[in-house]
Amino acid sequence: MPTKIDKVIVTNLSALTEKYGKDGVKKINKAVAQLMAADKNRGLIDLYLGLDDRDAMKNLQAPAVNNPANRKQNKAAIDAIFKALAPDYIMILGSIDVIPHQDMRNPMYSTDPEGDPDRFAFGDLPYACEKTYSQRPQAFIGPTRVVGRVPDITGAKDPAYLLRLLKTATHYSATTSDAYRKYLGITAEVWKSSTKQSLERIFGDASSMNSVPPKKDNWSSSMIARKALFVNCHGNSNTPFFSGQSATNEDDYPDALRAGFVDGKIKEGTLAAIECCYGGQLYNPKFARGQAGICNTYLGNKAYGFFGSTTIAYGPASGNGQADLICQYFLRNVLSGASIGRAALEARQKFARSTSMGNPMNIKTLAQFNLYGDPSCSPVKMVDPKTPLPKTPAKGMSYAMVDRIDRASRRRALFIEGTTISATRSVAHESKKPPSKSIQKALASKAKELGVSGGPTKSFVVEGPKKIKGMPKLMAGDELIPSGYHVLLGRERINGKMSKSKRKKVSPPSPIMQIVALVAKEVDGKVVSVTKLYSRARNNFL
Repeated sequence: MPTKIDKVIVTNLSALTEKYGKDGVKKINKAVAQLMAADKNRGLIDLYLGLDDRDAMKNLQAPAVNNPANRKQNKAAIDAIFKALAPDYIMILGSIDVIPHQDMRNPMYSTDPEGDPDRFAFGDLPYACEKTYSQRPQAFIGPTRVVGRVPDITGAKDPAYLLRLLKTATHYSATTSDAYRKYLGITAEVWKSSTKQSLERIFGDASSMNSVPPKKDNWSSSMIARKALFVNCHGNSNTPFFSGQSATNEDDYPDALRAGFVDGKIKEGTLAAIECCYGGQLYNPKFARGQAGICNTYLGNKAYGFFGSTTIAYGPASGNGQADLICQYFLRNVLSGASIGRAALEARQKFARSTSMGNPMNIKTLAQFNLYGDPSCSPVKMVDPKTPLPKTPAKGMSYAMVDRIDRASRRRALFIEGTTISATRSVAHESKKPPSKSIQKALASKAKELGVSGGPTKSFVVEGPKKIKGMPKLMAGDELIPSGYHVLLGRERINGKMSKSKRKKVSPPSPIMQIVALVAKEVDGKVVSVTKLYSRARNNFL
């Protein structure tokens, strides 16, 4: 009987060679071998694969990648590996210039200056799904696989950073959940209500929530060293810092967290969940005067897991939704003892199951959040080593074998859950028709009431869930099921200057270009509710 492969480490050897040369790749391969040896001692059997290695891929009846930048080839190769080996974990080794994020089309994209400028929601979600290559994120609402990425620095020429990350994965150690109960929570002042609810749901209290303003990015070393980090602030593309936002002063957006400030102060084992726009973007540091982003900085300081978005993320000012929820689910799962990879998969599944996939904002949220770190890393051990385990191996069986069998059972359950979500959830498709006059009137009235300047409106038709045999009549009928969503994208006041009919040009430009979205739910031709969401984005003018 062939040995079951528990974890596959995939990379692109030609892309690594292009970045680091043959000597650099030799060092990387040696570090991977050390990780594989450590995993074996932890009860995991690993396989290291170059997606461009024709012979190795041929042995798995998998297509080799001949163009590292070709997303379709990368997706097909990883799909074939899963089909051949059904590993419990897949670890992507390298940044987006080694194995690219997939380019899912952002359903909220608009060329209007008031709209969402993200043409794509980049991410690794499709690698975690059974569906074949597509740019439609609606195809990937039912993930089934545990996937995580250990990234090097995009555009780097020295492998030292990647070697540090591999060393962290090799030597990680688990501790009790109590070590993560002392956290650092950072919020923009305008989102205190939402962040407070998130922290209470994750940690049981919001006592360590820090509002920016009045506070600024001058955190003490002891606060930065706390092993759990949750941030609900503004982020921006290719920018190594997050910003707060005043609830009273429209010109006050102080720095909340800076990569250069925290570098060297982060404690090994830190887990981070980041709601900020672009918080998980793997940009080339040359775009930020040589400063790597916060994600790369935390991982380079031996953080075990970083969960963040590649593009503009959304959430409400009070209550929870979108980025709030998926970040909550991730941290709660890790604190309950899951590996960071399983925690990310379960977070995605819970988000897809418990929110409407007919809402295009939720589809973008699911697509854009990614896990960085070795997915097999399990930072939290739930049993005190001095306490006898409730489950002990039978004669002739090892603890490792018991763990492998239990893990296989969990993977089957997660596979079933993902395929069920994919088969039964409603999804949104952009409508080619404009909303009815009554819908437009209702949305315009709500925008005026909520102080939002009108920008583009995008309409979506909801494709209802498949009817299942035995489904009660009220669940199977169409009367109460949302038939569409309409999203008005606009702005609130900027520097106190806004005309009654449209936003005036402000000179110099405001440092904040925040998108406000009004999401209207349509049932039976009528608007039944409107949700106000804010982008977690900050545009800076350097």
